[in-house]
Amino acid sequence: MQRSPRSDVRGFSNSLFARGLCRLAQLVCRHPVWFVYPELLLAVLCLLYAVRALKFDMNRDHLIGPELKSQQVYLAFEREFPGEGSE
Repeated sequence: MQRSPRSDVRGFSNSLFARGLCRLAQLVCRHPVWFVYPELLLAVLCLLYAVRALKFDMNRDHLIGPELKSQQVYLAFEREFPGEGSE
């Protein structure tokens, strides 16, 4: 016997996961302040953290560790012939 697609939907709507999502949607609709303000607070905290803690280093030589032999050879070449190795 083949199951119809409608029976799958009814089975999903009675599942624990679907009931939990329905309950969450009801809470969001009844009390949007409980969900909006904490999200805005987290967004502001993340922005403050990013502004204070993240620093950009635009030097391409810092992308590769200085302990690699190939990087040491390249840096020695740059010192010996400045401007030749860069684009």
